[in-house]
Amino acid sequence: VSSISSTIKAYLNFALELRSFLRQHETIDETIAIVKDQLAQRNDNFLKTLRTNVFEYTKSPYLKLLQAANITYEDVVKMVTESGLETTLESLYEAGIYVTFEELKGREPIIRNGIEMQVTVSDFDNPNLKPFMLGQSGGSTGAPTRTRIDLDHVRQNTRITNLVWHLDEITNVPTANWFGLMPITPGYTTGLRLARSGYRLDKFYTSTRT
Repeated sequence: VSSISSTIKAYLNFALELRSFLRQHETIDETIAIVKDQLAQRNDNFLKTLRTNVFEYTKSPYLKLLQAANITYEDVVKMVTESGLETTLESLYEAGIYVTFEELKGREPIIRNGIEMQVTVSDFDNPNLKPFMLGQSGGSTGAPTRTRIDLDHVRQNTRITNLVWHLDEITNVPTANWFGLMPITPGYTTGLRLARSGYRLDKFYTSTRT
């Protein structure tokens, strides 16, 4: 019951935030400034995410991998401080702190550093995600899997899309969407990204039979 009530609450909060999300538009200069600031803060943001979503979340599969490799949060902080984020990520990968696509989908167990875990997609849910919508993958590599999508995620993807379009000089052109219908995630998140950017979706095609 608590799970159902929390999901309903998340849906309601998502709907309440959607209006302001769609009304707020960033200019390309604002987007560039935000992304530059995010890049400057990426080390701190990584460590904050690691602390709250992994080390403070006992159900995290990544936490079990880190514990099996005898790596503490303080160890990672030292690695980032002394060697930088890219080198740290390479070192964590070499220590077995990674998840393959098949493992993420729950199709193969995670076997590393003397431990074996059989996980599901939901084991990787962000524990701090509040307002969200449930969607699913298109199932191109197997059975569709459920995903949680929040507006912060869509907002960030919108910035990336706008930067790519700006660099490729393809702004203000007719836009068509070719994805499955809801609840397939790329379909409605693409529409949200376009709406936030002030673009009109001229055509929507889908390969899904209705």
